[in-house]
Amino acid sequence: MVLCSLNKLTMDNISGKRIVITGATSGIGRCIVLELAKKGALLACCGKSDKKMEALIHEIKSIGSSLSFTKSFDLVDRTEILKFVNEAKEKLGGIDALVNCAGLNSARATVEDIKPEDLEYMMQVNMMAPLAFIQQVIKGMKQQGHGKIVNILSTVCLLMKELALIPLPRLALMPS
Repeated sequence: MVLCSLNKLTMDNISGKRIVITGATSGIGRCIVLELAKKGALLACCGKSDKKMEALIHEIKSIGSSLSFTKSFDLVDRTEILKFVNEAKEKLGGIDALVNCAGLNSARATVEDIKPEDLEYMMQVNMMAPLAFIQQVIKGMKQQGHGKIVNILSTVCLLMKELALIPLPRLALMPS
């Protein structure tokens, strides 16, 4: 369970800030959306699931707030990322911050059993999509003279725990 509280962080002057959040429909991303909405931020949120997005919108309305722009799509589609960011810029009037929070671990097999397509999909979502979002927002941030980018890592960091437990000399001697 993820606790939805950012009270210990300095959240002064969040009201009216134009923030894009990926992975907004679950986990840490959802908690960030809820807290920022309570503080009056203008939010453009994306996630993969239409159903989870509808639930988030309902929850935000129940606390007396709203989301400026939402869209559900798969982050491996770079064209959808470009369209989302452009629509977010238009609806928000610019972007002050990007929170890259989408991530997954779809390659949960042992090293010898990982399917390359699972690993490729995971790398698209966890590495290439955040890069695409950054590339889409950074020029506008530079032009306006300010902006913040926050990247939050996925559980993908646990992927190679099997290799981390093998002593290096033994790993080097493993047959290919």
